[in-house]
Amino acid sequence: MAQVAQGRERPAQRARTITAVAAAVALVTAVALWLLAGKRYGDAVDDLAPAPVGCDTTLAFEGTGTYTFFVETKGEVGAIDGDCGADERDYEYEGDALPRVSITLRDDRGDELDLDRVSEPTYDQGGSRGAAVRTARIEDAGDYTLVVDANVDDIVVRVGRDPGSGVTAMRVGAGLALLVALAAGLLAVLAGRRRPVTPAAPGQPTWQPTPGQRPPVAPPYAQVPPNPPYTWPPTGAAPQAPRPAPPPPLAGWGPGRGGPLPPPTVR
Repeated sequence: MAQVAQGRERPAQRARTITAVAAAVALVTAVALWLLAGKRYGDAVDDLAPAPVGCDTTLAFEGTGTYTFFVETKGEVGAIDGDCGADERDYEYEGDALPRVSITLRDDRGDELDLDRVSEPTYDQGGSRGAAVRTARIEDAGDYTLVVDANVDDIVVRVGRDPGSGVTAMRVGAGLALLVALAAGLLAVLAGRRRPVTPAAPGQPTWQPTPGQRPPVAPPYAQVPPNPPYTWPPTGAAPQAPRPAPPPPLAGWGPGRGGPLPPPTVR
């Protein structure tokens, strides 16, 4: 009977193990997606190409599509070589609103591209803070010239893809994985609280009373043994009761010798 009890308990243990493993995998996935989303966002901000104020900066666009122009009011820029060189420096604009900035983008033929005004997205990552002001559609990869003019010097224009592209989807996936981890963990806890059902040993009642509860009472006729079976015809003769002795004869009525009794005399 012990082997039967263990056989019934193994599926419950297997279910608890599976749900616990699923919860752990989902939790690790959620943390990994969240960290990867943050790293991707930070790398995208660092990859934005700088263009200082008052310079004609040559930008090499490696791909086509929509590019965003940000006004970065806080950050740092390394040394820039070329006709409009700049030294490595840190900067931070103290104004309440964005400064007035003029941006012009020309292709290798000198034709000016159309720039659309925008007010988002923004970023604040790793000590850098910027806000989008223009977008441009690049049809052909190659070198372009960016001219930046502004009424202040403590800013830098950054150009590149939207840093938040793909990050939101990764963070949503991390949130869904976290919900799956919580649900699987809850199922594992509930499965662990269930008690295994042990079959009753032979000869023992399957009903076990709880504290304060009386056992069920059997009906009166439940303990009465059944009547013995009857067979027909009977296997032996039934005993007969003894016959009573005949009464003694009356006087004058006794039988005579050689003839019937005389009739009674009336006196």
